[in-house]
Amino acid sequence: MKIADKKTLSVLMTALYVAKWESDDDNAHVAAITGSPFFARLYHDVVDEVVRLDASKPAAVRRWESWRAIEGRPDQLERTKARIRSMSPWSSWSREERLQMIEYLLSPFRATAATLDELVSLSP
Repeated sequence: MKIADKKTLSVLMTALYVAKWESDDDNAHVAAITGSPFFARLYHDVVDEVVRLDASKPAAVRRWESWRAIEGRPDQLERTKARIRSMSPWSSWSREERLQMIEYLLSPFRATAATLDELVSLSP
């Protein structure tokens, strides 16, 4: 499936955002998608496509880069920390496994190295 219409992609982005960031974590479906590599990839792909459609507009690309920075989203960052703290196997995972899960949990957002270090070192 190829979606190249920006309005359709924007609607899909909003639906993905609501499902992941505005839904109750007590819902089993939310828990399943927040750490899903498939959901993370889909979410990144949709945002990447919207950014690609704006590639000829440097100011828009800069806004997207800013939009994707988790450090500018304290609510989502705190929610990610809470999700990590609720993961019982977290303490037994290697650094690489934790970093992979962090990528899934943050999607479509991105973190700096300092934020990644902070998240990796969290304890449940």
